Amino acid sequence: MSAFVVVNGNDLCDMMFFTVRYSLGRRSTASSICLVLIGQYAKKLDAWQRNQLREEIHQALKTAEDRDQTLGDQCDHDTWYQAMALLKESPGDV
Repeated sequence: MSAFVVVNGNDLCDMMFFTVRYSLGRRSTASSICLVLIGQYAKKLDAWQRNQLREEIHQALKTAEDRDQTLGDQCDHDTWYQAMALLKESPGDV
């Protein structure tokens, strides 16, 4: 049995923020899952929401790098840079 769930823009935004915030710094597949979600759904977010997500990821990366650390394992760290690039490529950015 399959079902479809309709998610409005505000709920999508909340879910994206919760998922990214939970996943930042984890050593798991969480960063890759976030990358896929951002790739699929970032265009459905408002520009300010994409900018805020990108800024939160950027700040987490900067904090880790200032401490000579990575945000999770190196592969996770690299994935967050890819996520920031996807958020930057989304239409309507200021």
